[in-house]
Amino acid sequence: MAIYIQINKIEESPSEVTYEFGPSEEIIGRVLWSKQTGKMTLLEIKPQRRADYFLPRIERVLARNHAAGVYPDRTCYAA
Repeated sequence: MAIYIQINKIEESPSEVTYEFGPSEEIIGRVLWSKQTGKMTLLEIKPQRRADYFLPRIERVLARNHAAGVYPDRTCYAA
C-alpha cells in the first residue's frame, strides 16, 4: 500500500512557515514550522484521531527541508 501526503505552504514570515497537508484527495490539517527552532506545532487536523498517522511523516519531511535551509512551496511524503 502506497502512502502519499501533500504538503503545501500557505504562509511564510521571516520566523515561521505555515503548511497545509492531507492525502492526495483533500486537505485535512495545518501545521506551523519554526525556522529558528525547527519545531512543528499542530494548528488543526480533522479528525483529530488521524494526528498520530500524519504528523510524524510530515515532521520528517519538514525537518529534512529545514536542515537544508529551504521551505518549499510544495513538497510531499511518499512511501
